Amino acid sequence: MKPIIPILLLVSAAWIFGGAYYLANTSCAGTSAIAPLSISDGELDFNTGANQHFSFIPSSSVIGIEEEASKAFGNVAKHLEAHPDRQLTLNGWFLENEKNDTEYENLGIARAEQVKSFLVNIDSSIINRIFTTGEQKSAITTINEKQIDGVEFNFSGLTSETSSTGVTESDLTESTTGTAVSSTSNVAVPTFALYGKDEIKQLKMDINLQQQIDNMKSVLDLNPGAYFAVTGHSEASRSEGKSYDLGLIWAGKVRRFFRNNGIKSLEIKALSKGDQEPLVDKDDSDAATKNNRVTVELVLPE
Repeated sequence: MKPIIPILLLVSAAWIFGGAYYLANTSCAGTSAIAPLSISDGELDFNTGANQHFSFIPSSSVIGIEEEASKAFGNVAKHLEAHPDRQLTLNGWFLENEKNDTEYENLGIARAEQVKSFLVNIDSSIINRIFTTGEQKSAITTINEKQIDGVEFNFSGLTSETSSTGVTESDLTESTTGTAVSSTSNVAVPTFALYGKDEIKQLKMDINLQQQIDNMKSVLDLNPGAYFAVTGHSEASRSEGKSYDLGLIWAGKVRRFFRNNGIKSLEIKALSKGDQEPLVDKDDSDAATKNNRVTVELVLPE
């Protein structure tokens, strides 16, 4: 007969060390296993999902998407494109001890923006019907030092302040549906710019900016159907598409600032021209300040 005790000791050792390794690399928020990725719009009986996931490294907004999860995201974009009366709010999660080195108020919004960017790259027409928020959580499912599926997808019908038409290709470059102007009636039209990353990041209300916003409201009241084009510009980047994304980040931040201060969603659009219209050469000493900018211009309906 073979000795039983050595075998039991061997099994116990394997359990102890294997279990310790598993627990060290796995932390689940209230569950003992990861459920499949599932995204649904209950009102329209839409559901898509995958056995694979998307993830974020702690204190980072850089998204990692596995192949099946990427296909699920594609289905979400198609669903929004097929139903122009629906909007999507992406709620990004973050933990209290995570650092936020992004351009956004919190890491959750930055993560939600990454998902939004992925969806918009699939179909640009849905950009104006995707909104982002952030929420601090006490725990997030973490596997191998990666936070799993840390963004919620919440579908709803369009509110009175959201557009059912989305954004066209002309919205993403230069508007062809209206005329940009520099003055109207007796009100000075705010056509101005913010220069440099610091001015854009640290956007705060002051007397001058309050006057600009008051003027914007007055102009919009006098011109039904008009809107302000908030266009982000960025310095050249070595990464393909990075300049465009940065321009959209700058414009999105300024647009949120205006929305939070009384400008309606339909009356302000965030656009990006990336590095297509630099004010100075990239080697100029002022390139970082002058080429990273956001311009605000009124567009009147034809």
